[in-house]
Amino acid sequence: MYIMKTINASQARIPTQEFEAIVHHGERLRIQKGKQGQTSVYVINQEDMDLLSALEDEFWERKANKAYKEHLDSGNKTVSWNEVKKEIGI
Repeated sequence: MYIMKTINASQARIPTQEFEAIVHHGERLRIQKGKQGQTSVYVINQEDMDLLSALEDEFWERKANKAYKEHLDSGNKTVSWNEVKKEIGI
């Protein structure tokens, strides 16, 4: 999970009409920067944020379960930290 910075709506300087559409109607806002239109940030409502958080939790749970299964399938074989460092070259 990532730490999320919080600012007041007035600090974001999003027009009230746009802000209300995001909060109450589930619209999404893409904020672009520069002439190339490079996307730098999206603004979503709490419901969408909750959905993304749940998807992220599901993703990491599946990764953990897969790793645990691989560990069990290996006969509970462990690898020392020194072996890991050697394998990745640190």
